[in-house]
Amino acid sequence: MKRLFLVLLMVSLFSAACGGGSDTPPTAVPPTTAVETAVPQPTAIPPTEVPPTAVPPTEIPPTEPPATAETAVEPTAVQASEAAEAGEAVTTAGSTACDHPYLPIRTGATWTYTQGPDTIVWEVLDVQGDEAEATAVMQITTGEIVLDYEWECSAGTGIAAFDFGNLSSGPLGVEMSIERVNAEGQFILPADQLQPGVTWENQIENIFRFTQELSGEQLEVTGNISVSRLNTVLDANPVTFDGATVDGIQIEQSDAMQIVMDMLGSSTTQTVDMTLTYTLGRGIGIIRQDSTADFSGDVAPMELVSYAIPSK
Repeated sequence: MKRLFLVLLMVSLFSAACGGGSDTPPTAVPPTTAVETAVPQPTAIPPTEVPPTAVPPTEIPPTEPPATAETAVEPTAVQASEAAEAGEAVTTAGSTACDHPYLPIRTGATWTYTQGPDTIVWEVLDVQGDEAEATAVMQITTGEIVLDYEWECSAGTGIAAFDFGNLSSGPLGVEMSIERVNAEGQFILPADQLQPGVTWENQIENIFRFTQELSGEQLEVTGNISVSRLNTVLDANPVTFDGATVDGIQIEQSDAMQIVMDMLGSSTTQTVDMTLTYTLGRGIGIIRQDSTADFSGDVAPMELVSYAIPSK
C-alpha cells in the first residue's frame, strides 16, 4: 500500500505541477516598489524573438560620390545537434504557442533533473500547432516509472497539461490509466503576465485505474485524485545555470491534494498539503523545484543537471 501511495502521489504531483485549462484572468497584486535591475545579457534567445532580416544597402546614384558601406555579417546558423551539445535554446521560425520564453517546449527538447538519489528525464515527443494554439506530448521517466501526458498551449492564456495517458513500469508490473474529469487554470501564464504579486488558481480532478501483478495475481485499484492550488509569482530575479545568467521567474504553488483509493471492497483517503517553489530561466525552463509536504517536511529539491532545446 505504501508503494502504491507513493506512485499515486507522484502522479498527483505531476497533476499539481501542470494544471488545467481555463480563461480565468490572473489577479495582479502589484509590489510596493519596483526596482529596475540591470541583468546580464541572456545566452539563450527567447523563443518569441525572430532573428532580424538583413536590409540591403540603398543604391547610390552615380552622380553622388560613393559612400563607404559597412560589410554585412551573416548570422551563423546553429544546427540542432550543436545546440543540444551546448545546452542552448535556439529560436526558430517554426515556433508555436508551446514555445514559452520560460518553458520552451519543442519537439526533441529534453531536461534532466536529479532529486535526491533519483534521476528524472523530461522529453518532448511531439508538438503540433501554430503561434496561437498548440499541443505537445511529453514523456517523463524516473527510474522504472514512465508517465505520458499532453500539454495544451495558448498564446493568450499560457500553458497547461491535464490530458494524461498512461503510467507504466514493466519491472514492477504496474499499469495505470488516468482520465481527466475537470481541470481549470494554467501551469504558467504568458510571459508578459508573470509579474511579482500576480496570483491564479487551479482546480484539477482525475480518475484512475491502477493494476499490478503480485504473486501471479492482479491487484486492481480505482479512485480519483483532486488538487486545489493557489499560484503566486514571488519574484523575477535573474538566475544562473552552467555559468550563464538569464532572466528568471520564481513561482510558488500551494497545493491541497486528496487521493481516494478503492481496493478489495474498501476505500482509503489520503490528504496531502504541499508547497512547491519553481525557479525558471528564460530560454531554459525549470531550473529548480523546492518542495515541502506536511507528511514529511522538506523534500529533496529537484535540480536541473542538463538540457537540450533543438532548433526545428
